[in-house]
Amino acid sequence: MCNLTLKAAALVAVLYTSWTYADELPLTAEYGTTYDSEGTTGEVRFVAPYDMEIVAAEPGCGCTGVEYPQGQLKAGETYSITYQIDTSGRAGTFVPRIDFSVAGQADKWQLQLEGQVVPMLPSKLQLGLIQGDDLSSIIRRIPLAQIDGQPRHIRQVQVAGKGIAASVVDGGTAIEISPAADLTWSDRIVATVEATIAAEGEEYSRSIQVRGRVSPRFSLEPKSASFGVGTAQRRETRQVRVGLPAELAAAPVQASPVCGEVELDIEHQREAANSLVVQIRNTSDFPAGTLNCGIEVQIGAEQVVIPVLALTR
Repeated sequence: MCNLTLKAAALVAVLYTSWTYADELPLTAEYGTTYDSEGTTGEVRFVAPYDMEIVAAEPGCGCTGVEYPQGQLKAGETYSITYQIDTSGRAGTFVPRIDFSVAGQADKWQLQLEGQVVPMLPSKLQLGLIQGDDLSSIIRRIPLAQIDGQPRHIRQVQVAGKGIAASVVDGGTAIEISPAADLTWSDRIVATVEATIAAEGEEYSRSIQVRGRVSPRFSLEPKSASFGVGTAQRRETRQVRVGLPAELAAAPVQASPVCGEVELDIEHQREAANSLVVQIRNTSDFPAGTLNCGIEVQIGAEQVVIPVLALTR
């Protein structure tokens, strides 16, 4: 009976100790606001609530290294843990975790590291569809993030790819993106801006992926006058809207078929300053098989071809 009582008392002591350790050791630590970086370091100081020994540490997602006091820790004394976290590619709230195994404890001491990550520069810039008659709309000013007490400045930029140019502006605190000298209608913008960022005694590299596309000089909606699949005798009408650059808003328009296999009636009219509608109707039977010809639309001194498609069975 005495042995059972002693065992019960020991169990109560272990449970009490476990609860006390989890309650008194820090469960969270702030690393504050930091830039995105592969090597953000910090320190956590704590007071040992009782005699204890940390036997292992398991860094969780985002934590790349940890150093903790070795051997027996004495109750009431202050100790420190240093850690390293990888905040590269992160933005906003980021909470990595470290799990510590304590001798004699079944549960692990879980320490969460809480803070905010501020990217120095965005990793991507989507320009979308740029109107070819106004390439100045590409111009963007990308500021370098600044955290109080941790100044940064852009030392230089380089562009790999095509479609844009880049320069350092505002005394090294921003990058200006502008159209390349040879950028023109229908071009795709596929470029990477490589920035070298300097701090006190350190240097960082950041890249911005820039994507976009310049509108074609003439746009077709839909892309062709398709009469689909049907019989030779069918008579149908199709419309295609032609988008125009601004300088051709008042240019004379002529439309004529380049289709020897079928007779087509063509009408066109201005819909707006930057577009016209071409209406196409077949006035003879479609030839058997596949028809693939076109309508030449002459707009001033320039020309666009509307494909005419049909399949006859």
